[in-house]
Amino acid sequence: MKADQQRRQTQPEPAAPGARVTQLELFFDLVYVFAFLKVTTTSATYFGGQALLASFVLLALLWSAWSSFSLLGNTVRIDQGPLSLFAFATTAAVFVAAVSIPEAFMERPPGPPGPPGDLVFAAGYLVVQVLQLAAFRYATQGAPHRWANVGKLATAPLAATALLFLAALFGGEGPLGTTIRYGLWVLAVVVVYGAALILPVRGSTVVSASHWADRHAQIILVALGESVIALGIGPGLQAELPITWPVLGAVALGITLLAALWWAYFDVRAIAAERVLRRARGATRAALARDAYTYLHLLMVFGIILLALGIKRLLAAIADPAAANTRVAAHGIDPYVLYGGVVIYLVALFAFQVRTIRRLDPYSVVVVIVLTGLVAIAGQLPALATLALLTGAVVLGTAGQSLRTRQQRQKIRQGHLAEQRALEHAEAQIRGDHPDEV
Repeated sequence: MKADQQRRQTQPEPAAPGARVTQLELFFDLVYVFAFLKVTTTSATYFGGQALLASFVLLALLWSAWSSFSLLGNTVRIDQGPLSLFAFATTAAVFVAAVSIPEAFMERPPGPPGPPGDLVFAAGYLVVQVLQLAAFRYATQGAPHRWANVGKLATAPLAATALLFLAALFGGEGPLGTTIRYGLWVLAVVVVYGAALILPVRGSTVVSASHWADRHAQIILVALGESVIALGIGPGLQAELPITWPVLGAVALGITLLAALWWAYFDVRAIAAERVLRRARGATRAALARDAYTYLHLLMVFGIILLALGIKRLLAAIADPAAANTRVAAHGIDPYVLYGGVVIYLVALFAFQVRTIRRLDPYSVVVVIVLTGLVAIAGQLPALATLALLTGAVVLGTAGQSLRTRQQRQKIRQGHLAEQRALEHAEAQIRGDHPDEV
């Protein structure tokens, strides 16, 4: 009897179909606030096409670690037993990899001696993969078929890790070394994300649709939160924005833009998509979780980070004391980054809608076309006007779409509210949580 009790205590607690996100998973996400901010700030420092490519590659690799962690939390209760130790160790390894991002981007700047940033990033990524592989091995004990599935999928991240080490060792200084490093990085991303397509695994699925949808909704909030930080602190890492009318106008426009992007995702699309995921079963659910959430949410997050980068660049122009504030024109590729981030986010969001609910309002296509066409105009405008034009277009597009679909929207939101009330009532009954009678 005692031996059976001890064995039960050491066995993982499987996740239930109605499982929700744990506080430990939210703690893990805090590291990604820092990681996203690092990617944005470093891209702003080394601004250019090469930096944009590096930002996407490093983000995609960090995203694969986040996705694996989310899948683990969907398989077992990650805050119970030894798995919490795996979670803390993984959090530390991801944080170390995020710290190394600036030096992984470019050649090491002069300063105190230390390990190369790209080697530190590769080592951190390796530790994450080993820890997660060990955690999945523990989580699938007693289920050899599930461990076989994990083993198949684990080959791609381990192969990508080897490519990262090769990039760190052979991607030296100069144009040739940079080309080798970036080429191996891109190949690592292709290996990680292509494996899920060319290595179909039978029996793999998402246990809790609500947990999976919530995890991805929360990481969208994390990315939007990073954009709020970028908007508040301005060009650098410190709160250095002067309090001037142009700066206040830019801040007001920026937060309005972010609110519109939040609305576009959370108002009805996230709710409707989760319902579709709940109804899906087996391989259909697994494919839907991969395509609509793992892949398309990566593009949404990248679009938000590009927007944050564009905001930083724009604020640097507006806050420049040597310039005439509102008469500072956006130049170079800045408008393309600012508008491109929003376009990437919206295109990925609309693709998410098509992949889940199989429906797309033609008005959405018009919004994307209009935003794409406005880029040419934006490059000729002052920086503040560039942001105002973008914000106005997104707000009008989002509001117009909500009005066009108001009946369907009202039905979805009323159903969601009724579901929330039922869940809250059931939880109150179970916990005996009742308000005092007045």
